Amino acid sequence: MSNKATYDFLQEVFEWVFYNMPIHANNSYMRKLYDFYREKGGLSGKQLQALLDRINSIDVKPTFNPATLEAMIKKKAVKYRSAIPPPVEIVADDSAEFRSMVDEILLIAPNHKTVLFYRAKMDNREMLSQAEKDNLRKFLKLLKDNKR
Repeated sequence: MSNKATYDFLQEVFEWVFYNMPIHANNSYMRKLYDFYREKGGLSGKQLQALLDRINSIDVKPTFNPATLEAMIKKKAVKYRSAIPPPVEIVADDSAEFRSMVDEILLIAPNHKTVLFYRAKMDNREMLSQAEKDNLRKFLKLLKDNKR
């Protein structure tokens, strides 16, 4: 038999909400949410969001970190009612200039891991950050100076 103590974060959240909710507040939705949680053992993303909204509406600083609840919400899978998910936005980048820089660097140093990573990002149509673009310029300059 295992005597490990288990910690229930959502139980602590509900207890804090019930203790700190204003007396005059209608807490029937929170009670139903709590009963659902106790019965089913979990909450959906929308239910967690409703709980987080209630926590944010209370003026007392919580004893737990609400970011934990936000992380739980983000971790939940998003389900779409329609069969077709929303279209993916294609991001345009000034990639011609930077793709040529990547190719030039890889001609000189074909195993440069960072530049290979940047190439993979560009192949996946992800934008390079300004820091990554600056790194490409710096790598190319250093390699050209070393080549001399």
